[in-house]
Amino acid sequence: MDVEHATILSDLGQCRPAGALSERRARWRWTKVPYEAGGIAGTLLMAGPETQAPPVTLGLGVRGWHAVFLGVYSDQWAGPDCLRVKLTSDSCFVPVVRADPGFDSTILIDDVFWKYADLTGQDLTIAQMASGSGRQAGLAYVRLAPLSAEEVAAVLADRQRLETRRLIAMDDNFSFYCDRRATVADIWEQIEPYRDTDVGRLFWCAGAGGDVVSYPTRVGRVIGITEEDFPTSAYRHVGESMRLLLGQGVDVMQVARDYTHSLGIEYHISLRLGAFQMFPGFDEFFTSEFYRGHPEWHCVDRDGTPIARLSYAYPEVQDHVLAVLEELASYEPDGLNLIFTRCAPYLLYEEPLIAGYRARTGVDPRQLDEQDPHYLRYRDEVMTGFMRRVCALCARKTSGRGRRLLLSGNVLNNEAENVFYGLDVATWAREGILDLMVPDTWIGKAIDLEYFAGITRGTSCELYAQIMPRRMPAGEYRRRALQAYAAGAQGLCLWDASGRYPILPEWNTARRLGHKDELTTEGDDADQHFCSVPVKTLGGYTVDRYPPYWSY
Repeated sequence: MDVEHATILSDLGQCRPAGALSERRARWRWTKVPYEAGGIAGTLLMAGPETQAPPVTLGLGVRGWHAVFLGVYSDQWAGPDCLRVKLTSDSCFVPVVRADPGFDSTILIDDVFWKYADLTGQDLTIAQMASGSGRQAGLAYVRLAPLSAEEVAAVLADRQRLETRRLIAMDDNFSFYCDRRATVADIWEQIEPYRDTDVGRLFWCAGAGGDVVSYPTRVGRVIGITEEDFPTSAYRHVGESMRLLLGQGVDVMQVARDYTHSLGIEYHISLRLGAFQMFPGFDEFFTSEFYRGHPEWHCVDRDGTPIARLSYAYPEVQDHVLAVLEELASYEPDGLNLIFTRCAPYLLYEEPLIAGYRARTGVDPRQLDEQDPHYLRYRDEVMTGFMRRVCALCARKTSGRGRRLLLSGNVLNNEAENVFYGLDVATWAREGILDLMVPDTWIGKAIDLEYFAGITRGTSCELYAQIMPRRMPAGEYRRRALQAYAAGAQGLCLWDASGRYPILPEWNTARRLGHKDELTTEGDDADQHFCSVPVKTLGGYTVDRYPPYWSY
């Protein structure tokens, strides 16, 4: 890209409509603030968390392909930020947040790459998060670097590559409702950032988990639509979103599936298999009616203590979960994803297990050490029986593309933890029960990738490595990805990807981690398309040496 001949649009006071702008802070208006930063002088726009400023449009006035950079500004005093941007041809906005402005004596603008695009006839629309829990937003300038014909050809060719789509993005289909009253466009906005990236599969949760879901269900209940008193304002937004969407006849799962497929990405539906209950204060919001109505099917510890989980030792529990999965399969996704992470235990010392083990061995398992390998393997057999039933369900269902449903599992971090909690992942790989296996961190313990590479090697089960934590410098993303590929992973998984992609300095690296053969050539420390620009003056105040807020 020709950075030296970039067009810099720094006077955002030219945005339209003019009536949506103000010289002074005002509700429903963007505030125009003059500034100087890094040799650029202009007028930035800002809106506070309670401003509820309407979208405004900036004319770009250029033709042809460009690299689009954004000069993102936020006030470190005003709390979380979220700028939303879209080009004329884009179907929806995408969110952009500051990398981590923190509280520092230096006021900065983030100069960060957004995307490549043909800007002929295009304008830029900017917006803030205004519904629900508003967030501040600010934009100082837009920098447009033209691309050569060779660079355009390379960009287009790269977008057609399929072998680099080695990433799974996971979305809980819950958190984004917490700060808004969601619309169909908000669902699109959750998925749009995966366009033209290495994400080949989206794992989209069915809702909170268990049978408490975010779609019209006959098996469980829709989360938040019956409550009057919510445990937090964020969860009130979830309930209001569900009421609004269902009242308009919107099926979240179907909307997400169609939009994901429009991007050429596989759509898999995730279910948290142990998320049926929560403690008081949150129990009426999260707890399943099935769980509440059947205490006789709860887990029981070795000393007889009831545990707040449903036990998969009971056929009735398995049948109920299979009924939920049957509903999910009716959406004709590309696959079903079972999330075992966070939800253990799934079975302990329930009566069917005690009776079955006693019949086989003559021993009461409650008299054994809880790490007894023979009883643990017996519990594993029970869960494997359930998994074979799920695998059979996937085999008799087809996706919207006419293929059988793939089955994947987010499992615990190593052999011992999986065995203890009833997950015989080695058998699941060997028998082809799972098509994809994603080992996850479990209560802070590291993932033993060598073990998982060993049990999946030579099987039809592909290994995907979870890349955590959610926040990492670009160089650390590359380092962890290279380690995972070297250990034998076929691909990578990004838990809570929707919390990653608004942070462009990190996402610009994370979204290309499927280019595994090119990772060593992309630098070591930081995103090459990001820099922080110190602000010299802001609103007429000199802020680079003796900031006014030192007084407070």
